[in-house]
Amino acid sequence: MNAIMHITPYRTGHGGWAFDDAEKELVHEPFVAGIPEIIDIFAGERNEVDIYFSGAEFPGCQGHLEKIGKQFGGADYKLVANGYESMVGWLCPALFKYFDTAPEQLWFQIK
Repeated sequence: MNAIMHITPYRTGHGGWAFDDAEKELVHEPFVAGIPEIIDIFAGERNEVDIYFSGAEFPGCQGHLEKIGKQFGGADYKLVANGYESMVGWLCPALFKYFDTAPEQLWFQIK
C-alpha cells in the first residue's frame, strides 16, 4: 500500500516551521532539531509549502529521510537528497499520528 499524506507547513516568527492538522488534533505543531533547516533547502523564500510524504517511494518524490535512531519519543533521520546526506533532523512523537511505528525511510516531495 502506498499512502501519500499531506501537510502544509508555514514559517513561524522565529525562522522555524510549524503546521496544523485538525484531523490529527495538531495545532501550530513545530518542526525542531534540524528539520526546519531541511525544509528551508526545498522551500527557498516561500512562507508556506505543501509537503507530501509516505513510508514508500512515490512518483515525483525529491528524496527521503533514513531513520538512524530513536530518542525522546520520536525518531532521528538523515536526509538523503542530492548532496545533502550530512543533514540530520528529529521528528517528534507527532510522527505517530501518521504512522504506527517510525518508518525506516520517509519519502517526501515539497512544493
